[in-house]
Amino acid sequence: MHPVPRFSTLIVMLCASTALADNAFNRCGRLVSGVECVLFESDTGGLFVLSDHGQFNVGDRVRVRGTLVSNCISICMQGNGCIDVSSIEPCLPAFNACGLLIQGTECVLLRTNSGATYALSDLGDFGAGDRVRVRGVIDADCVSICQEGDGCIQVESIRACRGGIGGPGGRPPWCGVGIQLLPAAALGMIGMRRSIRRTNRRQP
Repeated sequence: MHPVPRFSTLIVMLCASTALADNAFNRCGRLVSGVECVLFESDTGGLFVLSDHGQFNVGDRVRVRGTLVSNCISICMQGNGCIDVSSIEPCLPAFNACGLLIQGTECVLLRTNSGATYALSDLGDFGAGDRVRVRGVIDADCVSICQEGDGCIQVESIRACRGGIGGPGGRPPWCGVGIQLLPAAALGMIGMRRSIRRTNRRQP
């Protein structure tokens, strides 16, 4: 990727107030190469000229905040308007899903229903074997001591995840000790039936 020059001096805004359509702008997207300059391609659609690219390069995913000026003139000769940038920062995909905590080679990982695995910045009070719901953002290019997985999740919240009936770790509440009592309960019911039959036979 090549360094991106700043275009703050290249954007000329039309001064007529009736011609301007200023709107607050806050979107994620990717920096792409245009015909004459680098543009911001929004995830929700549209190409925009930025007044400032910060230290980012073509191909980087960024979140841009600022003011959208639809009627602007720039040397880029394309796009759906210009953004007077107030801030630009990395844009990480959001994560909000349940999964199972598993023991990895070096640390505990979250395995999602799709099979992807992630290192978590915070496990809370949970451990391997627990089902949890994690909210946060994914960093696919992170470096961690886990040495495996599809990335890291910067955890904003983590709590137990139970679908329908279930106990700790998403297991049904009758699992474990409770299920060991089933054979004894079955034998007790058989003995009760035999006792009732004997009583019925003795009655005149």
